[in-house]
Amino acid sequence: MTSGTASRSGRGRLLAVALVAISLLAACGETAAPSPSAAAATPRPTPTPDTHLTDPASGSAVYTFLNKAGLGLVGTNAVTGNEPRNTYNATYAGWPLSIFEYSSATTRAKALPFRDGVPPTKGSPAFTFAGQNIVILWGPVEQGAAPPEPDGTHLEAATTLAVALDAVVGPLQERSSSRVSPLAPIAAPAP
Repeated sequence: MTSGTASRSGRGRLLAVALVAISLLAACGETAAPSPSAAAATPRPTPTPDTHLTDPASGSAVYTFLNKAGLGLVGTNAVTGNEPRNTYNATYAGWPLSIFEYSSATTRAKALPFRDGVPPTKGSPAFTFAGQNIVILWGPVEQGAAPPEPDGTHLEAATTLAVALDAVVGPLQERSSSRVSPLAPIAAPAP
């Protein structure tokens, strides 16, 4: 009979050790699931669509994009020609705006050359933006006179215009007295 009692107490110990081991494994093996409110609060990354137009871009597509971006351009007329092949005239924030569409970026650079970041010259508008085959002139132009110095309202409007243009035909080149367009990313040096 002694062997039966010893066998029962051995089984009890074995069962107790097994239960402790199972509970330890269960505690170590799984992490607590996040609460539904924490999982819902974590935003999931979504890809940002590329809004850039293919080169050569259409001036009318740029005009449409700027209005969809909320700039409220008021068109006055459009002219078709050789180079630029299309010109769209409008007003924006009380100043005249012209969108010139060239047949290519190379043709645009030859027809209207300028260095990025330099101030405007006499007889030119306060802001000139260029990207791909598109040039945008914004501001009053008086032959032989310096362009007007933009006030705070026009600087804010120019920044809004530059950001919208950069999204559709960027990276932009800019000629103005106060740079408002996003700077093009600097290429990383080769390893």
